[in-house]
Amino acid sequence: MHSYKELWRQAKADSNSACLDNGETQALISWGIKFEHWKNDDGDDRYELIVAYDGDFYKKLPTNYEEILRNKGWRRGVLYIALDRSINKVKKIQDRIDNADQEKKIDLKKYIESSRRALESALTKTQSIKVKLNIK
Repeated sequence: MHSYKELWRQAKADSNSACLDNGETQALISWGIKFEHWKNDDGDDRYELIVAYDGDFYKKLPTNYEEILRNKGWRRGVLYIALDRSINKVKKIQDRIDNADQEKKIDLKKYIESSRRALESALTKTQSIKVKLNIK
């Protein structure tokens, strides 16, 4: 199991991690997972893992996702989390398409076409992540 300090070292070494430093807080982001590091008032290292939702909105990374990172390491962990989130997105979009006739949309045809494009994009992303993880 990887410690937060080890995960931080891995994230810093990962070429896919983008640096988002802000003042005294260092931050890295990869595949929607943001990892923050700072020193508290006593000089101790502090870490926080958060996840992006709806663009720039972040919330604490759920415990099951933290466990994935701690077990698999930074690079594989963020990919497994991205895969899970992508699969969930595919399911949501498919449900939206399946229940489209229950929606009170003015232009149902446009709504379904838009949802199908979103589904295709999510499926492509899911497949891309699977290739990176060497999963069939």
